[in-house]
Amino acid sequence: QENGAARDIHLLMGTGGSFGSSSLQQEVGLGRAGRILGVEIRWPGASGVQTVSGLERNRAYRIRQDRAEAEPLPRPAFSLPDPGGAGGHEHHQAALPAAGRAASGGS
Repeated sequence: QENGAARDIHLLMGTGGSFGSSSLQQEVGLGRAGRILGVEIRWPGASGVQTVSGLERNRAYRIRQDRAEAEPLPRPAFSLPDPGGAGGHEHHQAALPAAGRAASGGS
């Protein structure tokens, strides 16, 4: 729900893959939505719709076809170093050979 109005988000999911390709995990961006009214799931080969409610923003859940409730998943918080401070990550540009000089250093 965003600014008092309900908004629908539609996602289509595949069957998954190997080595992390086409993961069955979904991350849904909610934009400025203040809350989640519910999630409706249409499982392959099943009739009807599974509705899950009571979900909170900025949380991870496991939703299974054989369970009525979503299972909250622990996601530990972590901090990234300040890129402008000590310990930050920096990018360096490699020096290129001078124009007209062979890359091997010979003349």
